Amino acid sequence: MMHKRWRGWAAVVAGCVWVSCWVAAEPIRVMLDFQLNANHLPLVIAEERGLFEAAGLDVELLVPTSASDPAKLAAAGIVEIALTPQTNYMIARDAGLPVVAIGALIGFPLGGLLALEDHGIAALADLAGGKIGYSLEPLEPILWRTMLAAAGVDPTTVDLVHVGMNTVAALLTEQVDAIGAFRNVETFHVANYGFESVFFPQETYGVPQTMEVMFIAGDRVLADRSDALRRFFAAISDAIAWMETFPEEAEALFFEANPELDTDVEHHSLVATLPLFAADMRLGGEQSWRELETYLADHGLIGPRVDEEAWFTERFLPNAEP
Repeated sequence: MMHKRWRGWAAVVAGCVWVSCWVAAEPIRVMLDFQLNANHLPLVIAEERGLFEAAGLDVELLVPTSASDPAKLAAAGIVEIALTPQTNYMIARDAGLPVVAIGALIGFPLGGLLALEDHGIAALADLAGGKIGYSLEPLEPILWRTMLAAAGVDPTTVDLVHVGMNTVAALLTEQVDAIGAFRNVETFHVANYGFESVFFPQETYGVPQTMEVMFIAGDRVLADRSDALRRFFAAISDAIAWMETFPEEAEALFFEANPELDTDVEHHSLVATLPLFAADMRLGGEQSWRELETYLADHGLIGPRVDEEAWFTERFLPNAEP
């Protein structure tokens, strides 16, 4: 069962929560990028330590029903903030959704290919003639073909098999030789079943640097809720700073708030994720955005840019320049 503060999608229309002195806290609805997991730790800490409340905010965390939900709901103004990978955001923005990136939660990639040493895979080149299982189209096939080519493997010699969300099961049962995975998640699931794995990071094999989890918001929210956004990010910044100082306490608080996640696998995932959060939540330089933009355009995932409108703004982040 989800923690009492973590409401389902049907509760988006719920009324404000009143705080002490009968003053209504300002509501902020945040759509997560996936089910609650270790990547969302700063949000949990900010809530459980009362940092949002101290900032005058009533933050409501919502779980999407599909990967396309966050950007769409932020664009429509149904939620004030959404979490999404940088690549998903750029594809959504290119499709015309009026959203802007406003901060980074995890500012570098976590994805790559995961294989099993037990099945004879020690190097990426060993996948020649094999099969790779994946879940997300059209992005994943492009990423994995890029990696294979960078390792000197002809991508046409490898079958890419869509296995839905059953990637780990497909790997362990030898339906495929590798899967698209996150280094802080699936590696621990595989280990939990007693297998030795090998992980190939995507950024090591030709894929441009990308931010794994970003905050985005719709144009109207940026215009009308700027003060609330600044207070939100100040609370997140304080949460990250506290986590860095007290990692064991942060882990304990996370599982106390979400006991259903208190498993060996989730413990390992949380420990691996704790050092990964972007302390200043900065969104990188224009050059890194242009490199990823060029990569996505070259592979037909977005169209060529016809203007120089910025992909992001950092004006709501702590210590941002006026």
